[in-house]
Amino acid sequence: AENNYLAAKAELSRAMGTPAATDFEVGPQQLPPEESEAANLDVLVEVGEKQRPEFLAFGAQLASQEATTRSIKGQYGPTLNAVGSVDENAYLRSGTSRVALNASVGVALSWPIYQGGLTDGRVAESNAQTAVVQAQLDTLRQDLRVAVTQATLAIKGAQAALIAADELVQLAKERLALAEGRYQTGVGNTIELGD
Repeated sequence: AENNYLAAKAELSRAMGTPAATDFEVGPQQLPPEESEAANLDVLVEVGEKQRPEFLAFGAQLASQEATTRSIKGQYGPTLNAVGSVDENAYLRSGTSRVALNASVGVALSWPIYQGGLTDGRVAESNAQTAVVQAQLDTLRQDLRVAVTQATLAIKGAQAALIAADELVQLAKERLALAEGRYQTGVGNTIELGD
């Protein structure tokens, strides 16, 4: 019983996010049930998704990967580039040096006709990476559902154990009253009373 008590305190410390110290005592009072204790499993899973940072991280990673895929698909179309340059050249003319400023502005339109499937390969790779992130997110959702299901079942088991313990206490009180009555009337002995 002491080992179970210490193990439960260590588990409580871990759940609270504190170092695994067991130098505290758990009070005997019972807390009232949580409001969401009897909630639907899907509602509890949804709350868990909103509260865990891993879901935000995977959501951002998924959005980033989808943006990368859209960017790569843009390589199917033409590319329009604006170019410009400014040069300063020095030259000699009739014994004096002069500096000339040259400026140029232009627009370049290019549309690769054949790249040997390069863009197709990049799109396929990006889609595969998106599928990997989505699979990781789905696995995390399944793990959360399992954890919530286990916690819900543990609560139901603890509630049933409390009911059974209350019934055992009531039964023990009745047996004690009977043993005391038998002892007082002289029908029972001290061993029965002690038991």
